[in-house]
Amino acid sequence: MSDALLNYLVEIASHIFTLIGLTSIPLVTVIIFRAGRLRGLNEENMADRLMDLCFDTLREEIERQIDRCLKLDFGNNYILPEEKTLQDILFYISDYENFDELLTIIKNLSEMGIDSMEFFEILIFLAQ
Repeated sequence: MSDALLNYLVEIASHIFTLIGLTSIPLVTVIIFRAGRLRGLNEENMADRLMDLCFDTLREEIERQIDRCLKLDFGNNYILPEEKTLQDILFYISDYENFDELLTIIKNLSEMGIDSMEFFEILIFLAQ
């Protein structure tokens, strides 16, 4: 791993830890693992490719948290309405490209779960 890549990952990890805290260690681990598997990184494309990877990983984590909250509220056998997916829910409750907002959603869903404002918004979306 190059020094530039390592420094960039340290910055990202530090930012995530600052907003979410130490509970984000598994999330940061996934990001670092995936970054280590990226091929063809160079100084010109590193920032864009790593941010894309971070956004994808954050969105996956939010989908996992949404699924967890839905199971807590409705039971393990919940079924989404036919026309709705976890990705639709995520798009409804977030700005898809705002890193800090995605981190805040992860924090709220993981800490407050079904009592979070985001979960309330999910229930509204599912009722539409």
